[in-house]
Amino acid sequence: MLYYRYYDISKLRSHLGEEALIAYDASHTIGLIMGEALPSPLANGVDIMCANTHKTLPGPQKGLIAFKDASYGQKINKLINSCLFSSTHTGSLIALAITILEMESYGKAYAKQVQNNSQALGEALQTLGFEVRKNPDGSFSRTHQVHLLTDRLGERRSIYDTLYQNSIASSFDSPRIQNNGNFIRLGTQEITRRGMKEEEMAIIANLIKQALDGKDVKEKVESLKSKFSSVQFSFDNNI
Repeated sequence: MLYYRYYDISKLRSHLGEEALIAYDASHTIGLIMGEALPSPLANGVDIMCANTHKTLPGPQKGLIAFKDASYGQKINKLINSCLFSSTHTGSLIALAITILEMESYGKAYAKQVQNNSQALGEALQTLGFEVRKNPDGSFSRTHQVHLLTDRLGERRSIYDTLYQNSIASSFDSPRIQNNGNFIRLGTQEITRRGMKEEEMAIIANLIKQALDGKDVKEKVESLKSKFSSVQFSFDNNI
């Protein structure tokens, strides 16, 4: 589970040699890659990169495949066009095209703020006494995810339910980390695109603590969300 940091694929390429075909799933980090906050796998030894388009890339729930060598793309397109799809889904295609164009204009600022918010949220949670998963260099995250360790807090599903009841989204279906234990995942990509920054991460950490201490903070959460009701890093800003 490396969602909270980037794996240097060039090391894998050096071990496997040039003849091996390497495919890379960038579903969680494609928006950060497009925003140049993380290195491009295609520039570091990957032949085929696939991703969905609705996590850090804030588009419709679809997928994309990118190729280092155009000949691979031609072969895959031929296969897909022959039998694997029934419609181009024009509405989703237009939405994805707009999202990609927005990433060209705002992607660098968006991706950097996602990273900053993840680091700030991890720091704030640790300050409040929580255990937060860290990278070997001591940082809490290089991506959009913060991993809150839960073994001292209780059962993961119960923690998820408590946060959900207070309008705080998380994910609890992650495998146990050897030597670290269980955790829930917190994502910063959506709140970043709503315009929240480091200051709000401290507020969110406090709301998480209050919720897990048994307090009802749903109204406070909804009040915070209401202050950030527009989409940032988008063409909406030009309307």
